[in-house]
Amino acid sequence: MGAYEEYFEIYQEFKDSGTIRTDLPPRKDEKYFNPKMETGDWHEKMELGFKRLKRIVSWAYRYSEFYRREYDKVGVKPDDLKSFDDLQKFPWFRKGAYRKDMIERNPPFGTIPVPELLPLVRNLCRSTGTTGIQVPQFFGPLEWDVFTDMLARWIWMGGFRPGGLFQDFFPMGRGYSWGTGVWTAVQKIGGTVIPECGIIWTVDSWTSTEFISRIAKPYLEKGLPIHGCTSPSLTLKIGMYYAEKGLEPPFTGFTCLGQPISKGVRDLIKKHFKHVDFVQNAGGTTEGVVYGECKENQLHAQHHFDDCEFVEIVDPRTGEWVGPGERGEVVWTLYYHLINPYVRFSIEDVAPNEWEITCECGRTTTRHPYMYVGRTKDLFRVGDKVFLPYDLEEAITDIPEVIPSQYQVIMEDDQKIFKGIVESDKKITDELKKKINEIIEKKLGVPVQIEIVEPGKIPYMGYKLIQVSDRRTKKLEERLAEVLVPKKLWKEVVREGYLEYLMKKS
Repeated sequence: MGAYEEYFEIYQEFKDSGTIRTDLPPRKDEKYFNPKMETGDWHEKMELGFKRLKRIVSWAYRYSEFYRREYDKVGVKPDDLKSFDDLQKFPWFRKGAYRKDMIERNPPFGTIPVPELLPLVRNLCRSTGTTGIQVPQFFGPLEWDVFTDMLARWIWMGGFRPGGLFQDFFPMGRGYSWGTGVWTAVQKIGGTVIPECGIIWTVDSWTSTEFISRIAKPYLEKGLPIHGCTSPSLTLKIGMYYAEKGLEPPFTGFTCLGQPISKGVRDLIKKHFKHVDFVQNAGGTTEGVVYGECKENQLHAQHHFDDCEFVEIVDPRTGEWVGPGERGEVVWTLYYHLINPYVRFSIEDVAPNEWEITCECGRTTTRHPYMYVGRTKDLFRVGDKVFLPYDLEEAITDIPEVIPSQYQVIMEDDQKIFKGIVESDKKITDELKKKINEIIEKKLGVPVQIEIVEPGKIPYMGYKLIQVSDRRTKKLEERLAEVLVPKKLWKEVVREGYLEYLMKKS
């Protein structure tokens, strides 16, 4: 059997197992989009996941020149994988390794994709390019069906239901590859999507904002949901826009992604959007969904998709799992990406090695009790303290003279002063500068030098606010040695038995 025939055999297995829901649309009164995979026995799902893990590792070795070369280089074979724990023996990769392969080995796509399957590609997506040359991703029928089902589970978590109206505010064509995926997911649910997205990054350019207000009445009268989708910072901007125009936002929910969000910004969003269900998601523009947040537990319920992926928290210097409660880099393996395999691929986010498998919402999926708050490369030290850009967001959210979520952190080698930029819609005076700097310095606990600028001065790239100006010259490995210390930076709250389960031999 060749890769082509095996691809469709695996596609059918995803359908037969229930990972891909086929009886669509669901009923409005169903609590979960995919009850079997969201609430089924956790151990059974992990057993299914391990079978799929073994299969994708074998697949990558047999059909991808890149993985075969890298595995042979360190002397590992697919048969060496006897447990989840054994995955640590295999190489792991950041996006930079994929970029290098694309450029040097076999332009334009590199040696990762399975050549025989390229004719199956239906959606050719890409990364935003914020960290380097854009990386392509290939979605065939299997990849697209699983990806959009994962999105549908997340959108359902946020309270969206059949018959509702869904507006995607992300701009297509600027590195946002999820647009058509989100639309497909909404249609699988049985909702109506407004397929347009934003034009440019100023809220008053989004004529769809006023359009949706005009057509909302019949939906609201019938008790049907009206949801929006964008980044947290732009959700807040939309809320502020409605307030400035004196309009009542018609939205009953927002599903957000693209940036970490502080509790302060979340509270401000809820202030502008009363009676709104708000959930956050993490994922990669090219790779897919990492977790979805349920509305019942929000900040403490980052639900993973155990039947579709395996997530590790590793020491970014070694690729080995960090200890319980320790902070590390998020690495994950996708069971369903066959055309362009992702095995031990780092999304470069920072997270604690803490897990739960129960939740108030009733889901039995593995979840993080904390959301991801930044990337490994964005860890930086000021004096004897380690920060992420997110820390500045938390510091400014309750300063009335500062526009929440609009900020940029400046990183330099051997910093003694925390430097950054924030926006204010007030008259910028020496007194205002002094006041804002003093408040932020008190909250961060280090000397600060914060520049105050007018609204709109901090630029966006695609749908992402450029929150970092990285002026460091030291290599990543040298910087990590400065910011990663061998002690627990998060309290130890680990679901008893979870890590032990992963280390069991099959």
